Amino acid sequence: YYDDDTACYRLSECNDLAVTPRFEANELTTLIAAVHFSVLQGLPNYRGLLRQSTAKLLARSPQDVRHSVSRLVDSCSVRTLANYPDQTVQVVHHVLQAIRQRRALRVTLLGSSRHEPLDTRLAPYEMAATSETWEVTGRSSYHHEIRTFDSRDIEKAEITSEIYAIPRGFRNRH
Repeated sequence: YYDDDTACYRLSECNDLAVTPRFEANELTTLIAAVHFSVLQGLPNYRGLLRQSTAKLLARSPQDVRHSVSRLVDSCSVRTLANYPDQTVQVVHHVLQAIRQRRALRVTLLGSSRHEPLDTRLAPYEMAATSETWEVTGRSSYHHEIRTFDSRDIEKAEITSEIYAIPRGFRNRH
């Protein structure tokens, strides 16, 4: 079927053609190194999920590949510049879940020009990690436009039941 949101063709969910791919040793090493060096490692809720996912990828690999990839992962680490507060971790988690589910968020923003928290409905289109924080870009109902917000400026984020669509051509602007 044609997915208007991403402007591409996709297999229907009811199609049972999904087959676990066989990775070459270099492909698997690169993939697991990318996961291991991911900025998501800096988020406590995701660190365990990333390890569990890579263990599943490695489980069906030959012993020598498992050993060499494990040696690589054990010899490398990620040192983020940011020490994310619990509030930021929770906001990032809600934004990622909202993007995955295509659901709008009800967010409370700090530091507005009115010197009081500002509530808006946010349709999150994308999330970007910088060396210091996470930024979310999406349509704000209060601002009536697409805006980028620093996760540190979001006091609270709650997923709503409202489904949204990313405007055609949004990804082409970046």
